[in-house]
Amino acid sequence: MKTSSLLLFFVCFLLMLQEINSQGKKGKSKYDKYLRKRKDECSLKLCAHLPKDFNENCVNQCMSLNCFNKIYAESPLEDGEYDGKRQRQFSDCMRDEFNACSKNKEQCPSYLVNYSTS
Repeated sequence: MKTSSLLLFFVCFLLMLQEINSQGKKGKSKYDKYLRKRKDECSLKLCAHLPKDFNENCVNQCMSLNCFNKIYAESPLEDGEYDGKRQRQFSDCMRDEFNACSKNKEQCPSYLVNYSTS
């Protein structure tokens, strides 16, 4: 009896985790969708000539030249380098740019115009 109760508890727990995970994936924001799509476009088109581990500067410039210049211009990433602090600053800058564009279309860089209105 104790084994069957434990097994039942374990199955219920797994089902509950699966439900929580599936709910989290449904609620993507406009910005999250924009960010993923923009990064894919940059990686697969403009920066496709570079190996994945060496294309971060190219992708960041493509995603937002404004934010790239604010965060990375003075000291670009070295090939294969990851800088979590500057990546968060870059993401925050892009989010601010996206939000400002959503509020005032006249401030939108050309690469954001189609995304902020959809």
